[in-house]
Amino acid sequence: NVHELEKMLVRKFGLRGASQAAPVAPAPAKVAAPMPEAPSARQPRRRFRPGDVAEHLNMAMIGDLCVGVTLQGYQSLLDGAMRTDAHCYAEVLAALEAGETDKLLELGHSFKGVAASLGLAALSRMALTIEKQGHSFSADECHRQAESLRECWNTTYAICARMGLIVSS
Repeated sequence: NVHELEKMLVRKFGLRGASQAAPVAPAPAKVAAPMPEAPSARQPRRRFRPGDVAEHLNMAMIGDLCVGVTLQGYQSLLDGAMRTDAHCYAEVLAALEAGETDKLLELGHSFKGVAASLGLAALSRMALTIEKQGHSFSADECHRQAESLRECWNTTYAICARMGLIVSS
C-alpha cells in the first residue's frame, strides 16, 4: 500500500520525501560506521550490461513510489538512503569487514527493509542473505560478502544516478 509505505518512509527519513515540502529538523547524529562515499564524478562512465536495471531495481515499485510521493520525493528518500543517511549500508559493511557475525541478523534485517522499501532489489536480496545466513559466515565468507555488497551498492548507485533518480549535489 503506497500510503502506508509513504508513512513508514516519512517516519524513517522525515518529511524530506513527503509530497508536501516542509522544513525538517536534522536527525540526531549517530555514532556509526563511516558513511559510504558516492562514486567520484571523475571516474570514467560505467558500462552497464543488458538486464542490470531489472536485476538491481524493482521499477514497478519505484514507479508506484514516484506516483505516491512524486519523483522529487522519491529522489529525496533515495538520497537519504544512499548518501545522506546511509548508516544501514555502512553498518552492515563494517560488520562484515570486521567478521562480527553476531550483528548480521539485526543489521541485515534493517538494511533489507530500507533497500526493499525503495525498490533496490539486488541490495534487498543481498541483505536477506546476510540476515538469514550471516550468523554462520566464516571470515572468508564475510570478506566475500563485503566485496559483493560493495560492488552491488556501487552498481545500484551508478544505475540510479544514470537514470536521474539521484540528483547531483
